[in-house]
Amino acid sequence: MTDHIALVLKLDNWPGVDQSAWKDLFLSGGPFDDVGPCAKWSDGSRKKRSQSYGQWLSFLLRTDETALRKAPTRRMKKARIRAFVAECEMRLAPRTVHSFVTDIYVIAKSIAPKKD
Repeated sequence: MTDHIALVLKLDNWPGVDQSAWKDLFLSGGPFDDVGPCAKWSDGSRKKRSQSYGQWLSFLLRTDETALRKAPTRRMKKARIRAFVAECEMRLAPRTVHSFVTDIYVIAKSIAPKKD
């Protein structure tokens, strides 16, 4: 029997570096504390985007597990994103695929705003 990999990895199953980066996005505090760039996202936005990102991580785990050893934004190569989109297009509506890619982009820009 082979191990089943869920299509959406839950936050608890994300690589540690991704869990840490996600947590940092939502830091909150007083006026002299560091505040994460996504601290004001609603619970709904957080859930939706974590599900999109969980789909991305599941795809990497199933297709190129070595990519998970890299920093989150260093995994985001055009070829990988294209392959992710192609897989999603086989089972999802175009609007949903677009939403996933947009969510992943927003998360990447929030994690590393100065990266291309």
